[in-house]
Amino acid sequence: MKQEFQDLYQFLSTLALDEYGGVPKEAWDIVGHRLASIWGELQGARQEGMAAWKLFRIEDVRWHPPILSFVIERHGALMLGSSRATLQEWAVDLEARTAVMTSSSRYRQRIPRQPPVKVSVIVDHLLEAIRQENREEPGLLWGRNMVRVVASRIFPPASQETMRGRRQRLWKALDERASELESAGWTYDAARHAFMRKNAGDAE
Repeated sequence: MKQEFQDLYQFLSTLALDEYGGVPKEAWDIVGHRLASIWGELQGARQEGMAAWKLFRIEDVRWHPPILSFVIERHGALMLGSSRATLQEWAVDLEARTAVMTSSSRYRQRIPRQPPVKVSVIVDHLLEAIRQENREEPGLLWGRNMVRVVASRIFPPASQETMRGRRQRLWKALDERASELESAGWTYDAARHAFMRKNAGDAE
């Protein structure tokens, strides 16, 4: 066995584990550092974009010889706009020299959740503003014989995932209730999220 493997194996053997094989939290950094030194030697170590330098943040480390298991927080989803990090579970067989990602079904909230948005109340407000032709309403962009709903002016800043969900709910609610403005002389263009004044062309 390569010396680095032996060193890690021996180090783990000296630890006072709990009844579930849990490694003391104060030893996680040391285990991560020593595991990083052999990571490139393990078959399967590169799956899921894993790399040795990421192992400094391993947690919930467990030792059931020859299997070393741990949880690691991955940030790929955060980089793509999610508010949550993925928690991956890995199992390393120090004798077979393999590394396998065994689960990625758990998450950790990294960006605080935004309070729930009542889209129905927002739509009530927008429809009334259009009905009254309130040009001071920040969520509406007025033009000649049309008014467009601008979601970015309505919702507070949030993760991309949250904003996408809120926009979808807003557009769906507008689609369902746009007909309420027909009696006031407006028709809805769902593709542009805009209300058009009826017979505007005839009036020009």
